[in-house]
Amino acid sequence: MLLGMTSAPRLVLCLCLALAAGGARADVVVIDPSQLAAPGVDPFAWSPANVRANGAIAITPASSPPGDGGGSIQMDTVNPPIVNGQDKADLEIYFADPGLTLGDLTSLAFAWQRASTSTVPVHLSPVLRVAFQTAGGQQGLLIWEAVYQTQYGGAMPTDVWVDEDVIGGRFWMRAFGPSRTIDVYNLTLAGWIAAGAVSDGVDAGWDIDADTRVVGVGVGFGSGWGGGEFHGFVDAVTLGFAGLETIWDFDFVNSLLCPAIPSDTCAGGTAPERAVLSMRNHATNAARDRLRFKSRRGESVDVADFGDPRVDTDYQLCVWSDGPGGTTLIADPEAPAGEGWKARRNGFRYKQPDGANPDGLRKIRLRAGEDGKSRIAVKGKGALLVLPTLPIAEDDAVVVQLHNSTGACWEASFDAPRENTSTLYRSRGE
Repeated sequence: MLLGMTSAPRLVLCLCLALAAGGARADVVVIDPSQLAAPGVDPFAWSPANVRANGAIAITPASSPPGDGGGSIQMDTVNPPIVNGQDKADLEIYFADPGLTLGDLTSLAFAWQRASTSTVPVHLSPVLRVAFQTAGGQQGLLIWEAVYQTQYGGAMPTDVWVDEDVIGGRFWMRAFGPSRTIDVYNLTLAGWIAAGAVSDGVDAGWDIDADTRVVGVGVGFGSGWGGGEFHGFVDAVTLGFAGLETIWDFDFVNSLLCPAIPSDTCAGGTAPERAVLSMRNHATNAARDRLRFKSRRGESVDVADFGDPRVDTDYQLCVWSDGPGGTTLIADPEAPAGEGWKARRNGFRYKQPDGANPDGLRKIRLRAGEDGKSRIAVKGKGALLVLPTLPIAEDDAVVVQLHNSTGACWEASFDAPRENTSTLYRSRGE
């Protein structure tokens, strides 16, 4: 199994450096999609695992903890009807350092959210798993689930981020070799260490102690969550030994141009309801996803404001949800300078075939003009286009800004959608 590997490339080095840094807290390690390893390729990098036919897991910009704004791990059941046992997906990392033990584990935490669009039973939420290996080589998982904690009732909170400190929480065991579940749900990590081998009356777990190695950590959902859909998020996975912590912050991208919150200096429109935003997130076929933003009759724009995207001016469309829970960047596709850009009368046009732009942008039209004559239009299409989970929260407005690398930007706000469903958001704004 992968747990026995001893080479330590990439992220295991990040962990060791953080744990040796000293102080009460260690560096935050930012993980974006480019840093994920393919399943089964590199156990010492964060990578998807156990992804079954109806499960999906990825780093997306769809939701972020308050104050973060960079995205998180998104977890979904897909392609309904959901089949029990085919509804699982995890993201995990393993460590080669033999000095990381249960006895030295001093902090363990993560942030999680269950979306209100979930239709699985109300007690289900993202889980955290600690992979262990005993001195005798026995392997297994100690698993934290909210439903077994004393602070929760039957139903989990929805559409809010929960900062969960689980170091003192209850864990159950999944043992391997052979695989079996130890159905004991009231033991803390300290309790498992003190109890040694534990039996649920049917199966016996491994005898673990303070010297048992911590060889990995992971988050995920399922299996056995069939009969409905699950949608949720995880971020800020925290692991600390002897008081020194590593915090993994999962961000969709280090955004090229989009600020954490909308800029207050962008040009707007001159006439009401002349801006249009639509986002179509197809339920089963990502090739049919669509994004369209159009702002007509805008404020005065000089051609010079556009820079020269044929040469050196990059563009990025920034989309935020803005409501009582905070402001979150939920989409940020880029159109870099160079290929695809052409000069047109009073402005520029960007056009790319399917697959040419890695963010799924297909067309941009920039037209300068005096007040009421300028125009901005952006279109995206296809499986490369990353859209937020719909619907947008009922009390949230949506703010859209097109930024370029000269510092110019153009915006519109949308707070009264004509449609806001699980597959389509459509609204007119200023």
